[in-house]
Amino acid sequence: MSKTKVSKQQKGNGVLADVSSSANGKIEGKKYKYMHSMDCIIYVTFCENCKKEVGGWTPEEADNRWEEHCR
Repeated sequence: MSKTKVSKQQKGNGVLADVSSSANGKIEGKKYKYMHSMDCIIYVTFCENCKKEVGGWTPEEADNRWEEHCR
């Protein structure tokens, strides 16, 4: 399940426009999870833009960190 963050950005004429994460230069790649140190699972989203893994200990934390990464 993929979420695209939509934010409002001020245009020159004072009109707010919807801007997606990819429009802000952050392209969501593959989402996956993996076992870390054989005792916990880390949930990850791969950023195609900067080639970094953004993740957390729960799916919700991983989604929140992805949203922060897209700002």
